[in-house]
Amino acid sequence: MPYNRLEIANMTYTRNSIIEALECVAQIGVPSIGAASILDVGSHDFLKYFEKEILDNFIAQGGSTCRFFEGAYGSGKTHLLQLFQDIAIKRHMLVVEVELSHSMNFIYWESITRYIMEKIQCRFDGKVVRSLPKILDALALNGWASENPLKSFHLPHTGFVNAIDTYLKQNQNLNPAAKEKLAQFLIGQRVSAVELRKLGVTGVKNPLSRRNAELVLNTVLSSLFHLGLPGTMVLFDETDQTFRSTLTHSNKAHAAANIMRRLIDACSLNGIKGVLVSFAVLPNFIPACANTYQAVGERLMVSSEGRHEPGWRTPVLRLDSVNSVPGHDEFVKAAVDKFMELSRLLGIKKNLKSQLEIAGEDILAHHAGLNFRRPLLRMYASMLLEHV
Repeated sequence: MPYNRLEIANMTYTRNSIIEALECVAQIGVPSIGAASILDVGSHDFLKYFEKEILDNFIAQGGSTCRFFEGAYGSGKTHLLQLFQDIAIKRHMLVVEVELSHSMNFIYWESITRYIMEKIQCRFDGKVVRSLPKILDALALNGWASENPLKSFHLPHTGFVNAIDTYLKQNQNLNPAAKEKLAQFLIGQRVSAVELRKLGVTGVKNPLSRRNAELVLNTVLSSLFHLGLPGTMVLFDETDQTFRSTLTHSNKAHAAANIMRRLIDACSLNGIKGVLVSFAVLPNFIPACANTYQAVGERLMVSSEGRHEPGWRTPVLRLDSVNSVPGHDEFVKAAVDKFMELSRLLGIKKNLKSQLEIAGEDILAHHAGLNFRRPLLRMYASMLLEHV
C-alpha cells in the first residue's frame, strides 16, 4: 500500500502534489512553487544550517546578509532558490524572486525595485498575498497593531514611510480613489504629492525614481520587518551573462556594480533590517563584477580570478559545496534512492531501480560538470510519470 502523505522538513506533501511536482520538473526542469524539497537530493545539511544560523540567529533578530551561490546552467541554481522559497513559505516570511537578465539587471535598479514591490508575497491564512499594498491590506484585516510608529525608526525615505503608515492605519477609512492612488504609489508608480493631497492624503511625496530606488527598497523592506513580519528573502537568479556583455567596463556596468556594492553594504552595515538577499549566479559573475568594480570583490573576499575562502559562513559558495553528496556518481545513486522512495509512495508496482541507474549513467556520459543535475531529474521525473 502506498503512503498517503510525505513528510519532508516539517512540510506535508500529498500524492497529488508529488505528481504535480514531477510533471513540472519533466516539462521545465524545476518543480512547482512550494515543492522543491520533494525532489531535493543532498541539500538537507546545508538547509538545516541555513535555517538555524542565518534565519533564526540573524534575520529573525533584524540582521541582514547578502549571499552568492555559483553554478553553471542546469546545476541547480534555481532549485536552491526554490528550496529557500519553500522555507520562506513555511516560516511565513516575505519572499520575491527576481530573474537577472539583460533587461532586468542592476543597471535598471528602479525597475528591480518596482518589480519587488509588485511581486513580493507572503501567506496569510494559507493564501498567497502578492504586492506591497495587498500585504498591508492583509495586515490590516488581521488586526495589525504596531508597538512603535515607523517614523521612530529613522528610515531613509520619509515619503514611503508615511505612505505605508497611512495605508495601514487608515485602511478602512480611506475613500476608494485615495486608496487606489496610494496603492499605486506603493508599487512604484509616479503618483505626485499634489494628486494625493487633492484626495486628502498628506505627507506622501517623492515617488519611486531612478535616483531614489535604493532608498525606497531599503525603506520598504525594513518597514515590513518593523511591522512585525519575520523577515524577507529577495532571491536573484541570473538567467544570462549579465556582467559579461559589451557593457563590461562601461560606465553603466560600473554603476550597476556600485549598486550591488551598496546593497552588500546595506546588509552588512545594518542599513536594512531583516532581509536575506541571495544571488544564484553563473560562473565568473563575481569575478566579472570585481573586474568592473574592485570594491565588489573586496566585499565578497573574492579576487578578480574568483578565489574565495571555504566554509558555509563565507558570502560566496559554489553549488557543489552546499550539497552533502560529494561526487557525480554518488549524486546519481542518491537520486535513484530518492525516486525509488517516490515510486513506492505513488504505488508504482514495477521496480524501476535498474532503469533509473542506466538512465543516470547515460546522462553522466553526455554532461560535464554539474550541469547534469537538471536533465537527470527531468529524465527521472518522466520515467516515474510513465507508470503513475
